[in-house]
Amino acid sequence: MRLALYLTYSTLLFVNSEKHFHIDVFVDVIMDIRKFYSAATVIFAHPGDEYGDYGDLRITHLVHTCSRMLGRHYVVTLDLHFRRLWRSLRYYHRIVQPIIIVIMPDFEAYLEFAEATNTYPMSFPVWFVLFLFTPANDTHDHCRQPIGNPFNLAFDTQMLVLCHNEDVLQEWYSVKGETTKVFDLAKWEDDLGFVPLTSLSLYDRRNDLEGAVLRTVTVKDIPISSRFAENYVGSLYGNVVNELTHSLNFSLDVVSELDDHGLWNRKNRTWSGVMNEIVSGRADFAIADMSMTSLRVRYVDFTLPLIISKNSLFVREPGICGVKWLGYFQ
Repeated sequence: MRLALYLTYSTLLFVNSEKHFHIDVFVDVIMDIRKFYSAATVIFAHPGDEYGDYGDLRITHLVHTCSRMLGRHYVVTLDLHFRRLWRSLRYYHRIVQPIIIVIMPDFEAYLEFAEATNTYPMSFPVWFVLFLFTPANDTHDHCRQPIGNPFNLAFDTQMLVLCHNEDVLQEWYSVKGETTKVFDLAKWEDDLGFVPLTSLSLYDRRNDLEGAVLRTVTVKDIPISSRFAENYVGSLYGNVVNELTHSLNFSLDVVSELDDHGLWNRKNRTWSGVMNEIVSGRADFAIADMSMTSLRVRYVDFTLPLIISKNSLFVREPGICGVKWLGYFQ
């Protein structure tokens, strides 16, 4: 059954539903989610018609109204159809993580969005998915009981889902890519907006990898186990790895040992070394004394720093007559 979407006197109305949302509250919730995840640009994604035009004019009206109100908060917005979702990838690794609001008015839109996620990096943006339809009595409720991993989620995917006739925002992610994990993260209240139900951080909420085996790349001479370390620094990495595998319930499969950490080739726009193994997807996890640079953090996630150091540049002090007055003109 199609659950139509209307805008009436600044009210977001779900027909055949007991839930009514004021459009200004809806925008406030978007702002709260944006702040909660430290996201930036807001992208609206929804189904288009078979000709790729505007699609449902009621959804278009909703998007334009929200965009205008978000603009008052100096928030940049973008409007895309599911079939053109790939266009947002032009900003991949170039902008602060955006938030994509997915509007699904019917089951056909659900299937269209699921197909669009097959080739999309689901960990790139923050997702806010709205199921705006009620399943028929003889069909499965894909929102409350997702089958498998329909949206191709990963462990670090940040997706919030709101089911029809519900006020609880669920967090969806996947551990091994086969099933969907669901966690009640917050409530949507008209008078308070976005109300978190937990104070746990992202990875405190996701603290069990269920025995997954992570493909690991290391730098040579970095011991994985503290038993084989010959010094304090070497044993430090082994101790951290042992603690992580125990507390997060996973094991390691070392797929390669490389000589260098990784440099960025500006001409070919590719990484070398350990960075290349991670970015290309040939490895999931790296054990290396890697420096955290502004360029590297665009492509990979780092743990909290284990060692904090600084680089210093030393220049020999010139003698009294070491620099001549006309030396800079030669």
